[in-house]
This record gives sequence, C-alpha cells and structure tokens, in this order.
Amino acid sequence: MNAKTMALGVRNRLSTVRMWSRRQIVGESVLAVVLALGMAASQTAEGPLWMTVAALAAAVLSPLRRIFPAGVLVATGAIGGLLSGFGIALLVMSWSAGARNGPGWSAAW
Repeated sequence: MNAKTMALGVRNRLSTVRMWSRRQIVGESVLAVVLALGMAASQTAEGPLWMTVAALAAAVLSPLRRIFPAGVLVATGAIGGLLSGFGIALLVMSWSAGARNGPGWSAAW
C-alpha cells in the first residue's frame, strides 16, 4: 500500500464525520467532556499539569475512536501505562473498537 492510497483511506474515514446527525455530534461532545473531566479528576494527586494532559488526551481520543477505533485503542492503552486512572477511558475505547471492528476481526470467530 503506497502513501497515496493510505492518504485517500484516511480522507475517506474523516469524511464520514460529515454524515453524523446532530444527536451523534451532541453525544460525542458530551462523552468527550465527561471523559476529560473524569481523567482530570483521576490525576488530582499528580498536579495541574498532568490533570491538563490527561483531560486533553481523553478529549482528543474520544471523537477519534469513531474514525480510527483500533489505533485509538492502542494509543489509549499506551497512555494508560503512563497515566494512572486512564482505565475508564480504556474501557470506553475498547468497547467502541469492538463494536466497530465487529466479529469479522475477532480471532475467536
């Protein structure tokens, strides 16, 4: 797969956002805010810098999980190894990745 083909694939995935209904956009926005606040609250002992980092990471990864489910799942797992309390975000991302990839991607099927 060359770079041009990959770029077209990414552009096609990003264009699916335009097809979201208002309800989906509001739901994704609320989820991003709730995850960001939850991740910031889980970092209160670490200080304001880590609270901000955790909140920004959760807010950015939350909507991206709809477009790149497997990549966001891997990124969330890596961030979860660095930031304590990121397990809740990992649960959301893994549920979403499983629902998006479906049984065709599962090794058990």
